[in-house]
Amino acid sequence: MARRVGTNLLQPYAYEKLSQPNALRILKLHGASSFGDDLHCDLVESQLSSPGSFEAVSWCWGKEDFSRILRVHVEGEQFSFPISPNLESALRALRNETLERSLWVDAICIDQKNMNERNSQVPNMDQVYGKAENVCIWLGDSDDSSQVALKFIKDEVLKIWEFDKLCENLKKSKQWHALVMLMKRPWFSRRWVVQEVALGSRGTIHCGTDTLDWQQFADAVSLFVEVESATHRLSEVMKRDQTFDHIPDFFGHVPQLGAALLVDATSNLFRSSKNGERKPLSNLEYLVSRLSVFEASQPRDTIYALLAIAKDTTPKAEDQDLPLTHSEEVQRKLSALGRRNMASETYRVDYSLPVVSVYKDFIFFSIRKSDQSRALDIICRPWAPRVERRHDKAGFEFSGTTVSKHNAPTAQEEDLDHEVSLPSWIPDLRRAAFTMKEHPNTTIGLRMERKNADPLVGLPTNGERNYSAAGTRVITRPKLNFKKREHYYSMFVEGFILDKVDWLEEPARLGNIPWSWLGFGGWRDSRTDPPQAFWRTLVADRGANGRNPPTFYPRACKESINKMTEGEPLDTKKLIDEGRCTIVAEFLRRVQAVVWNRRLMHTERGHMGLVHETVKRGDVICVLYGCSVPVVLRKVDKSEQDINQERIEDEHEMKERLRKVVKMMKAILQKRRERRLAIQNTLKLQGLNVNIWRNIKTVWPLLILSVGLSFLFWHHTTSEAVLIGEMLVCISQQLIWSDRTSIPPEDDTIRTQQTNNLRKYMEYTKIIPLLLVASQVRLRTSLALDDLYPVLITFVIGLIIAFPQLRLLARFRSIATSRWHQLRNRMSTAGYPIRVEEPAQYYWKLIGECYVHGMMNGEAIALQNEEIATENEEMAMGRVQRDNIKARTFELR
Repeated sequence: MARRVGTNLLQPYAYEKLSQPNALRILKLHGASSFGDDLHCDLVESQLSSPGSFEAVSWCWGKEDFSRILRVHVEGEQFSFPISPNLESALRALRNETLERSLWVDAICIDQKNMNERNSQVPNMDQVYGKAENVCIWLGDSDDSSQVALKFIKDEVLKIWEFDKLCENLKKSKQWHALVMLMKRPWFSRRWVVQEVALGSRGTIHCGTDTLDWQQFADAVSLFVEVESATHRLSEVMKRDQTFDHIPDFFGHVPQLGAALLVDATSNLFRSSKNGERKPLSNLEYLVSRLSVFEASQPRDTIYALLAIAKDTTPKAEDQDLPLTHSEEVQRKLSALGRRNMASETYRVDYSLPVVSVYKDFIFFSIRKSDQSRALDIICRPWAPRVERRHDKAGFEFSGTTVSKHNAPTAQEEDLDHEVSLPSWIPDLRRAAFTMKEHPNTTIGLRMERKNADPLVGLPTNGERNYSAAGTRVITRPKLNFKKREHYYSMFVEGFILDKVDWLEEPARLGNIPWSWLGFGGWRDSRTDPPQAFWRTLVADRGANGRNPPTFYPRACKESINKMTEGEPLDTKKLIDEGRCTIVAEFLRRVQAVVWNRRLMHTERGHMGLVHETVKRGDVICVLYGCSVPVVLRKVDKSEQDINQERIEDEHEMKERLRKVVKMMKAILQKRRERRLAIQNTLKLQGLNVNIWRNIKTVWPLLILSVGLSFLFWHHTTSEAVLIGEMLVCISQQLIWSDRTSIPPEDDTIRTQQTNNLRKYMEYTKIIPLLLVASQVRLRTSLALDDLYPVLITFVIGLIIAFPQLRLLARFRSIATSRWHQLRNRMSTAGYPIRVEEPAQYYWKLIGECYVHGMMNGEAIALQNEEIATENEEMAMGRVQRDNIKARTFELR
């Protein structure tokens, strides 16, 4: 039995550094005869390749203070380790009476305050949970309701042949209520649980001392969600029970509950093959978008928590040069646990990055990996949690562990609570379709309810998309760019202005259709059939499944509107709950999903549509290449101070870019020089001459091409020109040093001649990459173009006469090197007088996606082509037409 030591006498536990990245700690929890005994353990290092038998604990961190103590034994001494009350309860419930129990608990087995260790351990999570014999799912302490729910699942819900009768039994309302209350426990809202359950070989639910197999729970939830979402039969049972105050739609939007999404996700994340291997089916963008209801105390985990179960990512620690490697046996087992195949891409895990940068990296990754005709849909789909200043402070999760929650916050703590404003192209979760709300009736408690319309772009499922506003036009990758300024982040995309918002109606609050919408939509007499444009706009010209609307929608629309009271909005929820017409209810649910908190609008070109409630008259409607729906942008003028600051930052960025290029070239040349010294005594003279001829013959046309490209990029940005220069440097180096012959020379005379010739040749090749960058940079400086003529003339002369005369090569090198040094010195003394592009006088704020009737399926691209052709004709006749339909680059901020 452990020796009793007072808590106040214990020294804090200090982690020892793990011996290697593939190592992990296992918590050996000591047994205790009494439930109230102190918690004692050992922390033992093990290897992922052979960790031994252990169980992984999946629990909810929450926002509790780490005010309880775990006693860690190290070489006969005890040390204190702070844990939360919830984790303390979990360890007490999992503790054996006599035997030691091996567990893995993230809050204890990872040094959470060590950023490097967190970066290296998070990529191993799939292996940890995959190798665990069991995942212990801790839902919290038990109560009367949880005991009723677990007994209800075991004894009644899983009896399939009796399930229909059970759903009609009015006496089972208490049990159904208990099941839903269990599904609303905080654990089901935690983001990490998705991969923890999905990767585990099996799981066990622990609620206090009560237990239930995870698969039994998943089956019960699946049955409940299926019958309630399809028929709402169980809500009818609750409505008839006086105990629950006859509340309609008692359970709310059950399919959007965390428990329902978790069961659905874990059942459909992998596909099992005949040999037992499990391959992930969903990409990272889909998982982040689909599972946005799950929360994370660390905003970066919005992405990091899903890396291990995405088919297109392999987690990688920031300080690792290569992904973790394993033996063939381990690789085979990992594959069976859902490890990605070679087609996946390493995704760096770095908790030291600012949260906004992590969000930006995810957006850029999604754009690169997705269908290029809808790559920009990610900027229209809400997924990003709010960010506070504390989230960029190292160890913020533990910043309140020693401070009482009853103490008044200091001014510094209040400042850390301030929200960080996200760029408009990072859509935050405040626009998500559903949220958990506290119902006025305390019996219901929290309920999943709609708060916004569904995103028009839908989910990024393979081969399917709701709309194609940009037709087949894909994202313009050369125009796509991100720039991080001192106080904001900009994203540059290409598209064109389609139209402008002219008139707006009031928003459809709570999904109710305002009376004024009828006249605005051209429906003066509700006894007639609704206008096509109006009813199709109400449902965004799609059915609930994202396909063409059913043929009964116009009739259902007419019947619904006829229930309106003149001057009053149509209460869609009341009509769904009390109308007792499934056809009308289906139509109105689709209307709610489309119009909730959106405004009906008319454009200057006469199109009807739907926009977000924050849109104003004069905002422009744009089609971005690579986005499946139109978007609304608002033009914002920059201050003179912002423009000057951008100019300074751009110049500084370009200087740093050039310095890096020159440094890179010097490093390459030094490496090549070392290789030359190693092989120059082994090359045969004849072989050298052949190689010189072949390489010169290959590289000279490349040099001519580089000069041509320099002039071609005269009107492009400096960054684009430098990129071309970098590319040509790499190509020329590869060509020059490929296919070397290594035949020993026959005598000292040949060896001496070979060495001299090789030295001249290498001195000449040393200037090639310098000329490449010089020709690119030179055209973008403030120097006169005449200064470049000597270099070009020497260049051409060298091309003509250098082949037979190696001496002239050395002379050419000397002249060209001299010109390069003059250019470099002048740039250095003048502070790199680079003429970068002048910053734009304004930027664009992304207000959100929109529906424009008649412009959602490529019609906008056809209109653009038609107007450009018309403009060209009129310009040919001397008349100028407006050019707002032309493609342009938008700076989104």
